[in-house]
Amino acid sequence: MFRLLYLFLLLTHYAALYSTTYGFGPGLSGLAYLGLGVGFILATLFGARIGNGIYHKVWSSSFPPMPIPHYQAHSSQPKGVAEPRRK
Repeated sequence: MFRLLYLFLLLTHYAALYSTTYGFGPGLSGLAYLGLGVGFILATLFGARIGNGIYHKVWSSSFPPMPIPHYQAHSSQPKGVAEPRRK
């Protein structure tokens, strides 16, 4: 829940920050969202491709080759390393 609140605050004040701090106009401060949008789309596409690749690699190496739901956990391990942890 805290992450969603943080993301909401980040996205709602993004244009205001660029307009007041850097002097961007209304049209130009909206372009600041372009990098976020492209980054989210690329992360979704590449993350899905990499996750499916890891899943199929683990699935095909099992004997007999059967899809088991916990095989999907292998594709979340890189995310777990990259995401910061709270204590």
